[in-house]
Amino acid sequence: MKSGEKNGKGQGKLGFNPRDILEKMRKDYWEGLAKPPADESIVTFLALAFEIEGQVYAVRVETVREVIKVPPWISKVPRSPRHLLGIMNLRGQIIPVLHMRTDTAGRPIDRGRIVVFKNEGQDIGLYADRIVALPDINCAEIQKPHGIAGPVPEEIIEGQVEIPDEHSGRSKIASILNAAAFLQCPAFEFRES
Repeated sequence: MKSGEKNGKGQGKLGFNPRDILEKMRKDYWEGLAKPPADESIVTFLALAFEIEGQVYAVRVETVREVIKVPPWISKVPRSPRHLLGIMNLRGQIIPVLHMRTDTAGRPIDRGRIVVFKNEGQDIGLYADRIVALPDINCAEIQKPHGIAGPVPEEIIEGQVEIPDEHSGRSKIASILNAAAFLQCPAFEFRES
């Protein structure tokens, strides 16, 4: 067979017909688009999971502005409620930083993180001991809260779900916080030092 000639099957010297391959690819593509997803009933959301005093909490990522290392410039506020760690200047915005730890005496905070929440009119920071994971949470797997220990009032917990801990490789139960209710929680209004 001379160069450029085709054999009896329409194949070139390569031994296959590129047009046939392209046609099959087009057909597979359009058939794939016509098929519905395997299960449209699965609803998930991306969450930020963090730990405070051994308890894992998760919030929807869209409620979080950013996560930063604990800055050295958190200023204590005289006569402030016990849950107010202090205030900080974050790129020109003064942000109150809350904590939910029950015992802060003598415990270092410089190794933790500040989760900065988007809040109407005033962003608010929350101290976390560490970030656990950024899991996709399947809404069908969320269970009613039960056996909740820790400083968070049960009325602001939407539910609990098992999530992977990216540091230890084990699963943990995370309490899912309703961020809007958490940031408006009256429990943070009356605590005093």
